[in-house]
Amino acid sequence: MSVTITAENLPQFDGATGISGKKRLLYVNYGTGATAVAPKWVLIGGAEDFTMSPTVNTQSKTTKDSGGWSIAAPTGKTFEISSKLVAIAGDVGQNVLKSFIYDDKCTDKNALQFAYVDVDSKDYMQFTAVPTGFEETSSAEDLVEYSFKATGTGKPETKTGFTTGE
Repeated sequence: MSVTITAENLPQFDGATGISGKKRLLYVNYGTGATAVAPKWVLIGGAEDFTMSPTVNTQSKTTKDSGGWSIAAPTGKTFEISSKLVAIAGDVGQNVLKSFIYDDKCTDKNALQFAYVDVDSKDYMQFTAVPTGFEETSSAEDLVEYSFKATGTGKPETKTGFTTGE
């Protein structure tokens, strides 16, 4: 038995609806006149997944008074970012990440500022982080898929009303 597929039976999608799960985008602050206070956001790519892992560092000690139980105190906070991204091969945002890792003059800036944006609501998380890994996992024609890792510096901020700042 043969099954016939017709175009009329397929749903119509508007390109702006974020099909393929790319409803979250990652941007980096880069460009002429870009500052931490007045960012110029450049798209890196669409996030297939994005994990933020906050941690509280502790220092612990065990004493006779504690009956051998460890007593811990918080000593600092940090977070790690890992994301799988899809981007246009060779675009500016992707090259900013590569340059930070490979070019000592860029690495000397110590960290980069990022925005993780919800395309529909324009809510976003803004954070500063040190890129620690960038791995291209596949490419096809003009698209590239890669994994990105970073260690956060400072406290991430949740904001609303994202604009690129142009």
